[in-house]
Amino acid sequence: MDKKQTLINLIEKYEYEFSQHHGWDVDEFGLYDCDVSDEYWSENESYAAYFIEANGQLAGFVMIAAGAEGHVETDYLVDEFFIMHKYRRHGIGKKAVFEIFDIYKGSWKIVFTQNATSAYFG
Repeated sequence: MDKKQTLINLIEKYEYEFSQHHGWDVDEFGLYDCDVSDEYWSENESYAAYFIEANGQLAGFVMIAAGAEGHVETDYLVDEFFIMHKYRRHGIGKKAVFEIFDIYKGSWKIVFTQNATSAYFG
């Protein structure tokens, strides 16, 4: 399976989880409308997607955008970030985001969904 399809599969789980906050519905096939821009897999350095692993297992993903539109004062934006339930509250997400900060030096904007308390560092 290619990386883009793996990411789409994880985004499906991410969108399921956030449907409780956003009221999203599935389509006639029982799926959310998951699509990932090819820019995340191109040579374009403005977008990047990374898988997060725990003990060699896929645990989530982070998607970033450089020079995010509408955020002139920000060098980078965490576009999407997801850690599967099994791996939460073990520091895996926190470690992953700090590794991304080390790779991409500059100012960051991170937006949280209101009521998604699991999204906050604690």
